[in-house]
Amino acid sequence: MILGKFSKYIPSEESKLFDLKEIGKLTGSSIIFLKDENDMDWYDAQKLFAKDTLKVVFDEANVIRSFSTDASMLNPVDMSVGEWDISDVPAGLNIFGEWIFDGGKIIAAPVDYVDEAQRKKLELMTQANNVIATMQDAVDLNMATDEETANLQAWKKYRVLLSRVDVITPVWPPLPEIAI
Repeated sequence: MILGKFSKYIPSEESKLFDLKEIGKLTGSSIIFLKDENDMDWYDAQKLFAKDTLKVVFDEANVIRSFSTDASMLNPVDMSVGEWDISDVPAGLNIFGEWIFDGGKIIAAPVDYVDEAQRKKLELMTQANNVIATMQDAVDLNMATDEETANLQAWKKYRVLLSRVDVITPVWPPLPEIAI
């Protein structure tokens, strides 16, 4: 079973309005009412799910954002919910954007290698900038040893090579060898 995108709404039924006010008085919290595009209320929809299945919350791109065997633990604001046989759940399922609920199947999301390379390049540039800044301070303050001066040049060369890495077809320069 898959239920469509749930959106917030304010109910008109007296019983739900009463629940809204009473829970607010008792807990200081409010209830969020949700319904899908077929006007199915989320609290009513929860009763339709089988007890022994995994309920999967997924966004418009079908990326899994939450899951639980207990539907009442889910909050599918602006998302859809699907049901999956618990025995067929792939190992490593998580909510970090690595899995897609694709028409009744849970599959690994395609990897964006360019995006991964861009992240790696940024991480390596940050590391190089931090190392260079400290060594450059030592040079600027006339406190640098000969080894630090040599290491500074090696790290600057590494940073230049790193800045030239094409993230579409990355070839990573080796980390500088440290002079001791």
